[in-house]
Amino acid sequence: MGLSEQAIENYKIALKHSDDPAEIYIAMGQEFLNEEKANDAIYYFKKALKFKQDSDFLLNELALSFDLADKNEEAIDFFEKYIDESPYSFYAWFNYGVCLSKKQEFIKAIEAYDYCIAIKEDFSSAYFNKGNALANLTRYEEAIDVYQETFAYEDPDPSAYFYIGECFENLENFDKALLNYNKAIKLDPSFGDAWLAIGIVLDAQNRLTEGIHYIKKAIELNALNPEYWYVFAEVQNKLGFQDEAINAFLKVIELGYDDFDIYLDYSNVLIENGYELEAISVLEQGLKLFPDAAELHYRMSAQLMMLGKKQESLVYLQNALVLDYEKHNELFDYVPEMKDNAAVLQVINTYKKH
Repeated sequence: MGLSEQAIENYKIALKHSDDPAEIYIAMGQEFLNEEKANDAIYYFKKALKFKQDSDFLLNELALSFDLADKNEEAIDFFEKYIDESPYSFYAWFNYGVCLSKKQEFIKAIEAYDYCIAIKEDFSSAYFNKGNALANLTRYEEAIDVYQETFAYEDPDPSAYFYIGECFENLENFDKALLNYNKAIKLDPSFGDAWLAIGIVLDAQNRLTEGIHYIKKAIELNALNPEYWYVFAEVQNKLGFQDEAINAFLKVIELGYDDFDIYLDYSNVLIENGYELEAISVLEQGLKLFPDAAELHYRMSAQLMMLGKKQESLVYLQNALVLDYEKHNELFDYVPEMKDNAAVLQVINTYKKH
């Protein structure tokens, strides 16, 4: 009925009369999860675990609760202690690996997945996650082999084919990347990321006129994905359709893309097409949202210098140098003649770390 507080009150009364408190603790934990009170859920799931020490279901609920509560370190500590007491719990090893992966400790995560697999050889999720960890370590050939091992224990999964394709793409084996991306689409025609990936690979093969079809298909499947529109904008610009590119960049911003690079790329396209004042406006918009992005300050400095606004340019240059001195060569990529500007060189030298 949605009366959560009354439900909890009655569960507490039931505890006084129950000869199976674990089931009531589980129910309370799930009720708190439904109410998005993950910390309370953790408390009651731990209580239930004292009565059901080998419950994979409870381990799963605890892992979910730790994740929702953003308590990864506490989860790692919990699973380490649990494994000390129950070293043959494959599910504990698996969740321990998941927590380590979140912390980007991929080598330790792989070890945890290996223990999980040693205990339960047919647990396909452990192979899949191990493949992800190997891919994050750029060990792509190994990752491909591990992803493929999942097929021995479950029906082929479109996500597995997608990640195999991604590994081949990173290895620049584009034909095999396309083969696996297409397998993913065959299993799941609504897999937008796979359609997009095919378009990107075809671009890498200088087959952009073919690739645009796949990128459009990805957008058709999910028109609210800003990353799809971002790729579409870049592709349209490459094809020389600047107006379409500009409109696509606007769509990316409208959809709330959450990184500064959109403002950098969008401003570059505007500048290339002679919309220099509009580019300044876009950079100002980006700097309001990402004031610590040195790249935007360097780009603004270069553009203002090109427009003859020397003093304003130097102010942005100073901001950029404070934020990230090492990237100052980006300035010369935009406006090479700034290398010969005495005032610019003096400012750069002032912020040089001796």
